[in-house]
Amino acid sequence: MTSLSPEEERRWIRQLQRGNERAIVRLVRTFEKRVYNHAYRMLGRHDEALDISQEVFLTVVTKVRGFRGDSRLRRWIDRITHNHCLNRIKYLKRRHQERHRVFEEERGAPSRQGFSTQIPQPDQQLEGSRSEAVLNRAIAALDPDQRSVLILRDIHGLTYDEIADTTGLPLGTVKSKLHRARQEVALVYRRWREGVAE
Repeated sequence: MTSLSPEEERRWIRQLQRGNERAIVRLVRTFEKRVYNHAYRMLGRHDEALDISQEVFLTVVTKVRGFRGDSRLRRWIDRITHNHCLNRIKYLKRRHQERHRVFEEERGAPSRQGFSTQIPQPDQQLEGSRSEAVLNRAIAALDPDQRSVLILRDIHGLTYDEIADTTGLPLGTVKSKLHRARQEVALVYRRWREGVAE
């Protein structure tokens, strides 16, 4: 997304608040990949990520009239996405459908972000896809708050303060959850690497 000046963003928000169709299309095109990737990393399922994406944009369009501009539009959308994901996780858990298995290997899964490397050779590509599957499995096994903090920091690149604002967690909790999440993911990955090397 090209960075907008605060004035350009305010103008865009005013258009959204008036229900301008072109502004809404621009909103979806600008943020759809970010919202989908966040939801996919949180829920691990393509169908759920698509559902969440639709819900997020419906919420944004419905509630934008009340958006006061206390934060940037991107951060507001991140907060809405985060809340929708946590609500869906609770819903699935109540229905005993929460899963901690390998992420779906399917078309439409998000491209590598946050843990990416360019892998030119076919044998390296195979190892790279296995490596990514291990990382995805490790992320999926984290508790929802740890998962969200890790995604917001290491994939979306938010600052600690922005993560605290997005999640509603105290700053110290954000740091400790991120530290613990990184440790757990690194441990799973290290064990996998040691197994591969044997």
